[in-house]
Amino acid sequence: MMQKKEALCLRITGFLSGILGLIVLIGWHSHSTILIQLSPSFVPMQYNTALGFFFSGIGLIAASYRWRKAVFFTGSIVGMIGFLTLLQYIFLLELGIDQLFMEHYVTVKTSHPGRMAPNTALSFFLSAAALLLLSGKQYYNKLITISGTVSSIIFALGSVALFGYFSGLETTYGWGYLTRMALHTSVGFVIIGLGLVVFSFISIISNKDRFSIWAVVPVFFGTITIAIVLWQAITAEANISGFFSSVILVAGILQSILISCLVYLIQTTRKNETLLKMEIHERENIEKALRKSEESYRILYNETPVMMHSIDISGKLISVSDFWCKQFG
Repeated sequence: MMQKKEALCLRITGFLSGILGLIVLIGWHSHSTILIQLSPSFVPMQYNTALGFFFSGIGLIAASYRWRKAVFFTGSIVGMIGFLTLLQYIFLLELGIDQLFMEHYVTVKTSHPGRMAPNTALSFFLSAAALLLLSGKQYYNKLITISGTVSSIIFALGSVALFGYFSGLETTYGWGYLTRMALHTSVGFVIIGLGLVVFSFISIISNKDRFSIWAVVPVFFGTITIAIVLWQAITAEANISGFFSSVILVAGILQSILISCLVYLIQTTRKNETLLKMEIHERENIEKALRKSEESYRILYNETPVMMHSIDISGKLISVSDFWCKQFG
C-alpha cells in the first residue's frame, strides 16, 4: 500500500511533467514559438520530447494510484521514443519517427528536423526504466534503490544541461554537432529526476528500512554522470586533449568517490547514533518495567493476608510479610 507522502510526490512530479509536455504540444499545434523554444535563439523542444513528458506525467500519476497497466503502457511509450531515437543516432538510421506527428517548422540548433537531442533520448529511456520499475506489484528496497539510481542520472543530465544555459557552456546541453537539449527540456528532467529520487527516499523510510545506505549508490552514479558530462563539455569547449583531459576526468571521478564516501559516513554515523539512542531508550524501558514489577511484588508481598516468607538455600529466614509479623510478632 502506497503511503500518502509517496503518492503526493509522484502526483506533483507527474503533474508538472505532464503540464510541461502539454503546453509545448499546444505550442506546436498553435504555432506559438514562445512555448516551443522560449527565445528565438534557443533550441526548440521537439514534438516527440513534449510527447515524452506528457506520457511520463500520466505514468507517474498512474503510479501514485497503483494503476499498473497504465504505468506499464505509458512507460513503454516513453521508452520506445527514447530507444528508437538513440538507435537513429547510433546507427545513422532514419526511421521516420521524428516528424511522424508534426512537420517541424522550428529547427534552431537541430541536426535533424524534429529529432530530440541524444541526451534527451537517453533521459527518456532512463525515465521509462524508472516507470517500468514502478509498475511492479510491490516496491522492494532493491528495486527502489535501482529506481533512485536511474533517477539520479536523469537529474544529473538535466542539471548539467540547465547549468550550461546559465553559464553559457553550450557543450553541456549539446553533444557534438547533434541536436541540443532545450532549456525547458532540461528543467523537465530536473523535475522528473528529483521527484523520483525523493520518492525513492520516502519509500525506503516507509518500508521501515531507515538504516539502509541506499543513498550512496544514487549519489555515486549521479555525481559521476555530472563529472563525465562536464569533462566532455569542458574538453570540447576549450579543445583540451591528452594529459590535461585525463587529469580533469580523473579529478571528477575522484570527487564523485569522495562525495559518495562522505554520504556513506554521514549515513553510517546517523545509523549508529540512532541505534545507540534506541538501545538507551530500550534499556530505560526495561529498568522502568523492572522497578514497576518489583514495586508490585513488594505491595503484593506485604499486603496479602497470607503468612508469606522467604528463605535462602541453607533454610535461613531472610524476609517475612507484614501479615506474618502480625501473627507471630
